[in-house]
Parts: sequence; C-alpha cells; structure tokens
Amino acid sequence: MFFAASSGTDPMKLAEIPVPYIGKMAIPDRVLLKPGPLTRAEWDIMRQHPVYAYKFISPIKYLRPAIDIPYCHHEKVDGTCYPRGLAGKDIPFAAQIFAVVDVWDALTSNRPYRKAWSKNRTSHYIQKRVGRHFVPKVVEAFLDIDPLGSWSSLPEV
Repeated sequence: MFFAASSGTDPMKLAEIPVPYIGKMAIPDRVLLKPGPLTRAEWDIMRQHPVYAYKFISPIKYLRPAIDIPYCHHEKVDGTCYPRGLAGKDIPFAAQIFAVVDVWDALTSNRPYRKAWSKNRTSHYIQKRVGRHFVPKVVEAFLDIDPLGSWSSLPEV
C-alpha cells in the first residue's frame, strides 16, 4: 500500500484490487507446481492466467476497476510480453506498478523450481530491465521507498 500511495495511487483503491493471481486457479497443478523448467506447451498454458483472470473478474462490477492488475501485469514496456503485447504508455499504470512488485516477490521467494534470490541480486535484475521490461519511474519509486529503513538491511534469503 505504501508503494502504491507513493506512486500516486489512492491507497483506498487497493481495497478493490483482486488477488492478482486469480487466473492461476485455472492452471493445472501439473504446470503450476512443476519442480523443473516448463516446456513450450506448458508456458503456453501458464501465459493464459491473465486471460483467465480477466474472464473471472470482468463480470463482477465491483472488481472491474482493478482488472488491469491481473490482466496486464505481465506486459513489458517494450511490448514483448503477454497477454496482449501492450507497450509503453498503453500498459495501465496499476499494472506497471504491480509488474515490479510481482517480479520482486517472485525472485525473492522460494519456488518449486529454484531457491529465492537475494534482495541485492533481485534489485540489480530489476534495474537492468528498466526501459525494456519496467517503467523507469516505477522502478525508481519502488527502490526509493525503502519502507523498512534500507533494502540492504533486510535479511537475505
């Protein structure tokens, strides 16, 4: 919430944000929980989760204002990602914010197929992708927030 507020998003709007991963409910466990690399066919299935999220949420009037987050958080600034291949300013701002948060969380968390990365490594990874994957101002705001005092003082995992 702090990050969204510091980026100009009304924190009260966050109460409307659905679970960004709601579309993953439609992904088979054999793909979602696979302990190794996904095949091309499995990636095709996984890349459908934003579309499923859109289908689940769009009929619910109350959740529609937040649909951009689960539907567009995998779009990249350079237009090379999914589900719609949006680029630059066509990517909704809320999804731009969540894209950074999502990658941070994904990389600093243990997954069935790999151990969590350190916060330092993750920070460098995100910074290297500014302008291609992430919006520069969003990454700058995320890294400048420093809500716990210092990213470097956070325990490594």
